[in-house]
Amino acid sequence: MALRRGRQEDTYAVQELLKACGMGTELDPCDCLLADEEGVIVGLGRLEYGEDVPYLRPIAIAPAHQHRAVGRRLLEALLTNLDELRVVSRGNALGFYSGLGFEPMDWDFVHAAYRQECAECPERDACGPVPMRYQAGAN
Repeated sequence: MALRRGRQEDTYAVQELLKACGMGTELDPCDCLLADEEGVIVGLGRLEYGEDVPYLRPIAIAPAHQHRAVGRRLLEALLTNLDELRVVSRGNALGFYSGLGFEPMDWDFVHAAYRQECAECPERDACGPVPMRYQAGAN
């Protein structure tokens, strides 16, 4: 599996991956780091900045490739040269983030637009979101 920057020609594959993961499909693949397994996009990660702080928005792994360290490899690559990274984790992903050194943080530290997006999400109760933060050197 290779990690590479997304290209315009990856648009359809990125949309299909996001759809398979139950996420919105409006991402520019050029903004993403992709996990490519022999020409098949099996994962992606994207950084977005809120108040000059990087957030993981989103990370998505093809269901058939979950639990194969694809997410770990993407996240470790995205963490390179970052002092901090924040994410609003789905409740079922807490172990994944904790295993990589993320720690829970208060909702007050989440960018207001992301906090509002989460508060208005119709899937909030089922999702069980938890804001988390990775800080270099804290682990």
